Amino acid sequence: MAAKLIGIDVSATSLRITLCDKRGPLRFLEARLPEHMVRDNQIVSWDAMGDFLKETLKNENIRVKDVCVTVPESAVYIQHVVLPPMSENQLKVNLPYEFHDYINRDMDKYIYDYAVNHITPEKMDLLAVAVSRELVDHYTDMCRRAGLKLRILAPDVIAFRNLLRVYGEQKSGDEAPKDYVILDMGDESAQMHFFTNGEFEVTRSLDTGCLALVESIATETGIDPHLILMGQSGSLTEEAERNNETFLDQCNNLALSVMRVLNFYSYNNPNNNIDALYVCGVGIRLKPLMDEIASNIELPLRQAKELIPLEGQLPEGLEISPQSYGIAVGKEG
Repeated sequence: MAAKLIGIDVSATSLRITLCDKRGPLRFLEARLPEHMVRDNQIVSWDAMGDFLKETLKNENIRVKDVCVTVPESAVYIQHVVLPPMSENQLKVNLPYEFHDYINRDMDKYIYDYAVNHITPEKMDLLAVAVSRELVDHYTDMCRRAGLKLRILAPDVIAFRNLLRVYGEQKSGDEAPKDYVILDMGDESAQMHFFTNGEFEVTRSLDTGCLALVESIATETGIDPHLILMGQSGSLTEEAERNNETFLDQCNNLALSVMRVLNFYSYNNPNNNIDALYVCGVGIRLKPLMDEIASNIELPLRQAKELIPLEGQLPEGLEISPQSYGIAVGKEG
């Protein structure tokens, strides 16, 4: 990792920024985004986002220029690939063909990259990614407009994978490689990411995001749902969260969805050694939701930020977006 880096994760409601160095995360901040800047987990106003990012960093007196950014998994194609050993130049030729089921035209309009899972004399086990050149250009121009230099652009599952790799190295005395599941309870969607032996396997998307979850609370109290999710409504919504039947029913439905996905995964992977459900995202701030999930599954709940090995206290708020740190962990040099 460089001397200092900025890790960025963009949600529908806010910009999450982690300032970090070789020792770990130094500072976390969350800035509410203006309306209509992000839709369906995608940035739709790139110039405005660049200006907002620049102003936010200026106001927070952050002068670091190197930045690593997560992109939603829905914006890229991800493929687990096993190939015979080959050179980097041979990989450049062969990787595009691994995505022929998804990209059957205009293959030259995509950039193909990979992360190494394992390499043996017989095979290369890779996590391959395809992303449109247009999207990369958008992120590059956005960062340049903010006075930043884009160092890494990768899906958030790569950020979680980075955390698990570092965590696994710290736990190298374990008898066997670990399996993990991370539940990211985001603004517009909730997703469960499964990792086998610490390597990404599959993501399962759930029906409801947290914005939809708190709509009934916002209607009852008159408080902006974005403020509720950012934890800025104080005690004004606590009674509604305890007693609003629509909200509680939706919390129960989401918890049941989590339980079903875990059960289905365990049925298909009976030898897995998952021993906890790691959680992150704004849903952590909704206590009834966390209570419902805990009461519907057999695994203990742990915050995904516990996967960050750091002596001392982690920056406040990092439990919402540990991937904003994880995306910078893989940067060397």
